[in-house]
Amino acid sequence: MTKWVVVASFEKMFGQAQVTTSGKEIPEFPIEAVASLLTRAWWGRLWVLQELAVAKLVIFVCGRRVMKGISDVTFGTFLNKFDESVKKFRRPARKIDYRPWTMLDTRLHLQTMKDLTESYPGSGEGRVPDTNDPSSQDEDKERLTSLRDRLSLKWLLVEAVQASLQAKMGQDHIYALLGLALDLKEIDIPIDYSQSPAEVFADILIVCLKRGDLWF
Repeated sequence: MTKWVVVASFEKMFGQAQVTTSGKEIPEFPIEAVASLLTRAWWGRLWVLQELAVAKLVIFVCGRRVMKGISDVTFGTFLNKFDESVKKFRRPARKIDYRPWTMLDTRLHLQTMKDLTESYPGSGEGRVPDTNDPSSQDEDKERLTSLRDRLSLKWLLVEAVQASLQAKMGQDHIYALLGLALDLKEIDIPIDYSQSPAEVFADILIVCLKRGDLWF
C-alpha cells in the first residue's frame, strides 16, 4: 500500500470515506492480520521489553516473512496512526493489545534520550545531560525531564503492570527492568536470585521509602 492508501484505509476502518475523490474504492485495512500479530504471546514476555528497547537492530520474523531495517518505522507509524485515528474519530476500530505500545514507546524514549545526550558535547556516553545546563534549550529541558520520569524504575513498573507483562520467575518483574531504568545507580539493587520475589520487592519498597517516593 502507498502512504495515502494506508491513511485512507485507516479512516475507512473508522467509518469514514469509502471511496477516493476519483471514485476508486478504498481497500480494507488488514486489521485482523495486524491485530493477530500484535496479540501474539511474544509481546507478553517481560524480558522482551528490554530486548526490543535496547536492540541496535530490530528484525521481525513471522513465518517465512522477514521485516528487516524498517521495523521501527513500520510499527511506529502504525501505532501512531492508530492513536491519531482513535483521537480524531473518538472510538477505536477494534480492541488491540496494549503491550506493543509499551514495547515500542520504551524503545522510542531510549532512542530520544540517546539523541539528546549526543547533542551535548561533554555530557558523556550513557550519561543524561544536566537539565540545568544553560546551553540546553527550554524544549530539551522539558523533554529530558519527561524522559527521566518515563524511564525511571517507578514508571517502568507501572507500564509493565498495565501491559500485563509476565515473567516465569517473580524476581524478574524487577530484574528485567533494571537495565532500562535511568535511576539504576540510585536504586543500587544487586541481582540476586537467592532472594525470594517478596524479598526483592521489599528491597524496592525500602528504596522508595528512603527516597520519599511514596507513589504506590
